[in-house]
Amino acid sequence: MTNPQDLILRVSNFEKAYGTKDLLDKAELLIHKGDKLTLLGQNGCGKTTFIKCIAGEDDYYGELELNSEFKLAIMEQEKSFEHTQKTFSDYLEDKKNSLLEKQSVLEEKFTDPAIYEDTVKYEKLLADCTKLQIRAESNIDEIKIKQILTELGFEMNDYNKPVISLSGGQKVKLRLAEILSRDADFFILDEPTNHLDFKSIKWLEQKIKNTDKTFLLISHDRHFVSVVSNRIIEIENKKFISYDCGFNNFLIRKKKRHEEIKNKYTSVEREKKRLKKSEDEKRKWAHLVGSKKMKIQADNLKRRADNLGTIDNPDDFNDTYKLHFYNGDFTATQVFKAQNLHKEFPTQVIFEDVDFLIEKQEKIVLLGKNGIGKSTLLKMFYGQDQDYEGKLQINPNLKIGYLDQEFADMDKKQTVMQYLWEADQSLMEHHVISYLVQFGFDLTRIDNKIEKLSGGEKTRISLVKLMLSRYDVLLLDEPTNNLDVELIESLEKSLNNYKGTIVFVSHDRRFIDRVAKKIFIIKDKKIEVVSGDYQKFSINS
Repeated sequence: MTNPQDLILRVSNFEKAYGTKDLLDKAELLIHKGDKLTLLGQNGCGKTTFIKCIAGEDDYYGELELNSEFKLAIMEQEKSFEHTQKTFSDYLEDKKNSLLEKQSVLEEKFTDPAIYEDTVKYEKLLADCTKLQIRAESNIDEIKIKQILTELGFEMNDYNKPVISLSGGQKVKLRLAEILSRDADFFILDEPTNHLDFKSIKWLEQKIKNTDKTFLLISHDRHFVSVVSNRIIEIENKKFISYDCGFNNFLIRKKKRHEEIKNKYTSVEREKKRLKKSEDEKRKWAHLVGSKKMKIQADNLKRRADNLGTIDNPDDFNDTYKLHFYNGDFTATQVFKAQNLHKEFPTQVIFEDVDFLIEKQEKIVLLGKNGIGKSTLLKMFYGQDQDYEGKLQINPNLKIGYLDQEFADMDKKQTVMQYLWEADQSLMEHHVISYLVQFGFDLTRIDNKIEKLSGGEKTRISLVKLMLSRYDVLLLDEPTNNLDVELIESLEKSLNNYKGTIVFVSHDRRFIDRVAKKIFIIKDKKIEVVSGDYQKFSINS
């Protein structure tokens, strides 16, 4: 039996909306000491918003109680951090001061006598103060941070550089080290494995597994989730659904649960339909012959139908994705051929005298440490980077599609429709919309400019554009970043059915295992080619 003193977070009658969209409604959740939970749910369901509510940075209705005996540390998706011109040390100092300022603003509100006359407002203010007071963010220990960074493989020569100049992986490592260095009991990590190399992910897995601290994770890295989590919480139909098991058993239990709900829904609807038919017949006869007995029987039938209640249909709250990438008309065998390929930047040699051949219908993953040249090679294939020596033969008849993880090729001032019509201007609007629906895109945002979209939404419309364009080759740089689990599973199936060539970069080990049939290992300025499945070999990356 769980000790009540081990309760860290209690959520009850929790309601949260975003604009006109209800995200959570009368949701309930308990988190206890030692839990290693992963919070799952389809994009836009409210995962990150819920974390902001825990942090006291977003409003909500209902109860969200944090045990003040447990210190809290939160690694949020801080977009402002990505673009700061400051060094990491200056950023930490600013963050500390910002927290102190927030505390001061809240404490000032207690001087207003009116706050004590409104019980709801007073309790809300008290709860917000508690959340800030238990956040372990004022105890910055740079010695501990640097120790963790060293373990993560961070190049310490880059520590005092402006954050904006660092790679995506380096930025994540900085934020991870900051949070894990905290003297906290309860850690919340939002997408902690994004942009990390395999060695760093394995380090983080062991760090979480080998501690008695409590973790709440948001992650779409299914292998990572399966290793670290002993409990899965899914936001489904505006509720928290708890599964006391790891990820693999979660998939089985969720499927079984949905089948049971579907069977119950079908049974109830069938019985309602039968009762309604019988009610209508009796009302008809009651009207024709003026029978009070028939009317009473009809009323009883209606009551019986109403008492059956309403069972939600799982098909209504679970998006299903039907994706299909059409290949072009390319008929030749050779796609890319490198001979004595040499690529360098002013401070680093990437490739030196490299040879390889990529043929039609091959599915290849590029593996290697962060910054070793994986994304650079994709840009060379795309023709975006032509500053190299040696030969890289690219068949001139190829139609090549490219998904850039930084979305650099997007015109951020375009609307979603303008961007997608570039793929095929002959398409009618309803055709484009049908593709967006297949990717689970929120159609209320179809007229938004791209600069207003989230990372997940940008990835979705980029993938839709690739679907519309009938490419011979797909170059995909971290295609699963910011996508929910169901969409990733559907993307895997569609890429396996694609008849063209795929070259991709990914840190999603499950995705790699299911899509790649050949591996290019970039190491020591060379490329080692390994045929076969990812699962059949190990790499110290």
